[in-house]
Formats: sequence, C-alpha cells, structure tokens
Amino acid sequence: MSELWPLTKLGDIISLEYGKPLSKEDRDPEGAFPVYGANGEKARSNRFYHSSRTIIVGRKGSAGELNLTEGKFWPLDVTYFVTFDEEKYEMKFLYYLLQTLNLPSMAKGVKPGINRNDVYALEVRIPPKEEQQLIVRILDEAFEKISKSEENSENEYNAANELLESHINNIFDKTSTTWSDTKFGEVCKLRNGRAYKKTELLDEGKYRVLRVGNFFTNKHWYYSDLELDETKFCETGDLLYAWSASFGPRIWEGERSIFHYHIWRVDYDEQILNKKYLYYWFLWDAENIKSEQGTGTTMIHVSMKSMNAREISIPPLEKQQHVVQELDGMAQQVSELMEISRVKSQHYLNLKQSILQEAFSGKLTGGITA
Repeated sequence: MSELWPLTKLGDIISLEYGKPLSKEDRDPEGAFPVYGANGEKARSNRFYHSSRTIIVGRKGSAGELNLTEGKFWPLDVTYFVTFDEEKYEMKFLYYLLQTLNLPSMAKGVKPGINRNDVYALEVRIPPKEEQQLIVRILDEAFEKISKSEENSENEYNAANELLESHINNIFDKTSTTWSDTKFGEVCKLRNGRAYKKTELLDEGKYRVLRVGNFFTNKHWYYSDLELDETKFCETGDLLYAWSASFGPRIWEGERSIFHYHIWRVDYDEQILNKKYLYYWFLWDAENIKSEQGTGTTMIHVSMKSMNAREISIPPLEKQQHVVQELDGMAQQVSELMEISRVKSQHYLNLKQSILQEAFSGKLTGGITA
C-alpha cells in the first residue's frame, strides 16, 4: 500500500529550473529543436537550452500545464523544466505524479503564475524505482486504450460533421446553378457592431458583450452603463456573421447584447429569405468569402462593400424551407453526436483521474515491486 512508501517533500525529489527567453532571430520554423511555452511547443530553433528529456511545467499563463520532452529543447521563460536524480526516479512516473497534484490550482496573480517553493512544499509518497517502472507500464497501457476509445469517438463525430458539410455543399452547389443570382446587398442589410478595446470590458456590467474571440462559445464579458446606439445590439434569434479572423455565422441564442465591430448583424426581408436558409448559405460560402474577398495579412477581413456585391442564389421560400428542414435534421444528428462525444470525453477524463489516484494510492501494484 502507498502508506509503505516513504513520505517526502516534492522539493527533495525534483528541482524546477527556470526557462529562458529566446529571441526572434533564434527561432526557425525548420529548426531542429522544439521551443516550449507554458502549454506546449511554440516554435522551433537550431539552439537548445537543455539536452535531456524531461518534463515542462507551465510557470506563467497556462500555469501548471505539463508536457513531456523527448530530447534537446529550449524552455521559454514562462516555463519551468524538471531536473531529478535519474538513478532514483523514473521520469514518466514523476510526470504522472505531477498530474495528480492539480498544479494549475496553485496559480496566483493577475497573470496566473506558480511559485516553485509552493510546489516544493507538497508532500508525496514515492515507491522504489522498480515499482515506479511497473506503475508506468500499467498506466501507459491503460491510457493507450483510453486514447484509442477517445480517437474512435472523435472520428465518429468528425465523420458525421463531414457528412453534414458534404450535404450542405451538394444542396447549395445545385441551388447556385438552378436559381438566378442577386446581389447580397439588394436583399440584406449588414449592421456593424461597436468598436471597443479589451481593456474596456468588465466581469460585470449593464450590457453583455459579444466579441469575435468568443463568437462560437458561450463565454462573455460586460460593459458599464454607457448609452449606446440601438443598432449596436443583437437580440435573441438575430443572425450574426463574424467577418474578421473567425469567419462564420451564428444565430444568437443569448440575451440582448452588444456585438463587436468585427461582427455583422444581418437584417433581411422575411418575405424573401428564410433565416435558417441564409445561415446555411453562410456556412456553405464562408471559406469562399474569406479566400475570394478577404484582405489583410495578420488578420484577414472582408469589407461590407465587397460582401454587398457578392451574389447569392435565392429560390422561392417554399424551396428554402424544404432545404432548411433537410439540413436541420442532419444538424440535429451531429448535435446529438457532439453531446455524446462531450459526455464520453468527460468520462474518459474522469477515468484517467481515477486510474491515477489508484496508482498513487498503491492499489494498482499492492506495494509489490516488479
């Protein structure tokens, strides 16, 4: 049992060494060695700072995130890298051990950071190296099986999503050759949102704010009690389109909110257009809009003028409704698969944590060495 393993401070087992900044001149996409940030590989370089395989621990930003290295690498200054006595400790065992300690919860400050002295103070029980190696073999085998199950679940969802995309493409490819085109600006009115700085956003306030950065999520910020133009608000059910950086449509389901300048609210005549038909049309044409009319280098965007000049095929409302019904049915199936995938992902995460807890309580090996 784990009580038979000696209790010791983590600082007596590992040392967390500071990473170091790396200049842009020393970064090379084709470089021989990985450059690690707090949450994984960030760049490549032909220079390395540490020559042995080890564990990267996020120090700032994504504090507490863990990554394994395979050989020579460069750790940036937002990281720690682990050094330890390889005669006494198995690296993969230490990696699994650190996963059980919930290091991200130790982060403090405005830009969350971890103090290594707090980590050193943690008490852990460590078995002999032979038992460490046995635990690693058991965990590796178990996690490999879980990974295959996760991959199968993800493949099922991706296959369904690709089928929906293919169906959307087939329908709108046919529609575009069957019905006459009209200019987008002749049937729709695009409304720009409000430009603002991220520093103006609050955790609480009078107005909820929808930004491009959280356009496809439910995360949100707030504004204070500023008096704003009514055209800068979106209501539940409004059709929105992100036209900069993240391209794509969304039918807004949240509360009344301010929407950012890089999002259009799409107003249209309900006697001519079905909202969901227009939504699916945007899904179908999003990549073409970006590639054919996008401008800019660091952040691609589309002008309202070019969007208004874009052609859209509009069949009769009855035909639009038929298209919507067909695509809604497939979208519902994908949504159900997405929920199943989400539930499975949480199950696999819980399973991993359960196996880790069993491993480090001695239940997987019974305290018996290999």
